Amino acid sequence: MSDYECWPLWDMDEPRNIDPATLPISSSLVAKLNRWSADFDKTLDRKDQSNIGFRSEEDFNNYYDAGWELLDLLRVELKSISIFYRDRRYPDLLKERPARERPAWDTHI
Repeated sequence: MSDYECWPLWDMDEPRNIDPATLPISSSLVAKLNRWSADFDKTLDRKDQSNIGFRSEEDFNNYYDAGWELLDLLRVELKSISIFYRDRRYPDLLKERPARERPAWDTHI
């Protein structure tokens, strides 16, 4: 789940932010997760907090689609862990990518 200036992973049993580097996953996946998190941080404009969010619908959708790809990679490397994804295009935490069409885009995160 994305949040500003946080690692992109959270423990849902004991809510806490998890550094991907502390998990038994490949260094390439750690780097991908950290880049994905940094991409989210770029949507925060500290100088103008009214200017927060993705710049386009394409950027918004690409970001959350990339999250599903990362989820697939995490599941390969962490087979015994139940993993959910918070795709902000949908109202709930999800275990699987929805088959239906995406909801309407909203520029605000």
